[in-house]
Amino acid sequence: MPNTSFFCTLEQDFKLLESSPTQGHAQTINYADPAPIAAQPPPAAAANPSKAAESHNALKFNLLTHDQFGGYMISINPNQVQLLHRIVTQTGLYQYDGPTVSRLVLYDSKSRRHPTMTKKAFQAAMKRVFDHTTSNLAAPLSSSIQQELTAFTDKLFTMFANPKTNKVNGVALACGFTVLCNGRKSDKLEHIFELLDEDKDTWVSQDEIAKFIQSFLIMLMSVSSSFTHLYGGACSNDSAAITQTIDAGSDWATSQVFDALKPKNGSICFDDFADWYTKGGYQSMPWLELLDLRKWVISA
Repeated sequence: MPNTSFFCTLEQDFKLLESSPTQGHAQTINYADPAPIAAQPPPAAAANPSKAAESHNALKFNLLTHDQFGGYMISINPNQVQLLHRIVTQTGLYQYDGPTVSRLVLYDSKSRRHPTMTKKAFQAAMKRVFDHTTSNLAAPLSSSIQQELTAFTDKLFTMFANPKTNKVNGVALACGFTVLCNGRKSDKLEHIFELLDEDKDTWVSQDEIAKFIQSFLIMLMSVSSSFTHLYGGACSNDSAAITQTIDAGSDWATSQVFDALKPKNGSICFDDFADWYTKGGYQSMPWLELLDLRKWVISA
């Protein structure tokens, strides 16, 4: 089951405020209570106890941006957390680490510098991953889990695919899939830096960091139940609006890293990022803690 005790001990274990001197407001990841800046539910929603309770218990975090809205509030309701729990546990995916799964994702494109995947290649990669993770299960997947898995991976293709080419960047997909694997946040981050470091010289550019943050946000948005403008205004939920939100949030977060570190060669290594994050960078992107599924999907 998802780690429901984590929802109850948020204030002691995982209430992170994000303060931005450029934005002038704070960001909260909140599991136990609605964020203070959340708009009040309309009467129709309040009249439905189940929906009101679902909204109250949703995982919520603010994604700050440089655009005219200043940011967005992302909500992931308990049903979506439970869906993710079923996918990573019942397929066996959570038993495997990021490097193992990334090799499976990139197997057919490992010789190409900038691998891209058609939908057919993407589906082959997903089959390769889940054939591997389910190979040691005591029983085959139930039909309901198979249906949920198909719907989930179809949604991932849509969200990762470039709308102009209808192809997926393989490295971005592997970075995103690392979120669903076993491992601590620090281990996953180190592996992601290795994926991004195509020259194998330990240095990663600003564009490559943006690629990772985009892939992480795509995974979060793929299970989100809703998102609004930072101060409560409704957002369009079409694919263009979602892509705009992900890109704006990624741009803001990436700028925080590079504005703080000011690397002379325009690139950073994993140790640079880890040092920045530990010494206060976590205040800029507390939602990065969600890389560790034990904090919100998997029971301790």
